[in-house]
This record gives sequence, structure tokens and C-alpha cells, in this order.
Amino acid sequence: MSTFSSLLKYRKGKNPGDAQKKASSDFPKRVSQSKLTLRKASDAVPRSGKHFIIGIATYSADELNLLDQLENSLRNSASRTPNVEVFDVLECDKMSDFEKFIPGLHGVVRTPVIGVIFDGKLIDHATGLSEVMSVLRRFDVLDQS
Repeated sequence: MSTFSSLLKYRKGKNPGDAQKKASSDFPKRVSQSKLTLRKASDAVPRSGKHFIIGIATYSADELNLLDQLENSLRNSASRTPNVEVFDVLECDKMSDFEKFIPGLHGVVRTPVIGVIFDGKLIDHATGLSEVMSVLRRFDVLDQS
């Protein structure tokens, strides 16, 4: 099975920008092969339970690697797999578009982003790689390693 980070690999002699465009276009298919769910801006916010919504930049190797780590954690989890939805931040044309994916999220200045939804309400959020990883670990979604 391919990894999320493999989406960004480009062939010798190719423009890195082409690899980034391909990563973005191949992202939905890769998500469909994983334990994650692709989130669309029009999707309703789940009204019950705990849900994690993560926006990542498909042009960032570190953020794609985070999804690989998350996928490994979910596959190896002995407990019930949490509902984790992901989206490509390139779908956000302006900063206010992030709220279409994570209602209640304001002031995004860096990626990735995460919103934790509990019973239909945003109860936690973060921006930036280390902060997003911290939230995932605090909620026992990402391994502590």
C-alpha cells in the first residue's frame, strides 16, 4: 500500500511543482484507501460523538508524513478507531474558507489545522504541526512516540 508521503515523490527531471499538483490530485484516492475519511466543505458537522477534522497541505512532506503516522496509529489501535476526517488546505481559496471545513475555526495562520468536534461543537483546535500532533496525542489518536 502506498503512503501519504509517497504522493509527493517526483521523478528525476520533473518540476517539483508538478509533483505538488499531482499530490493534490491523488490525495482523495489515497484517503479512500486509508482509515481516514475525506471531508468536503459541504459536509455536515457530526451531531454526536467525538470527531477529528484535519486540514493538511498536500505540498508539505512533513504534513503528509503526519498522515502516515496517524494511519499507523489507527491501524495498530486496540481500541475503537476514532472518526478522523481530512481535507487538502488547497481547497481553501481564502482564510475564511477553513470555517467551511471546521465550523468555528478562525485565525488560521499556518498548517496543518485540526478541529475536535464533540456532539456537534468545536471543543478544541490547533494550527501548526507540533500543536496538531499534541492535540492528537492528548486525545490518544496519535501514538506518543
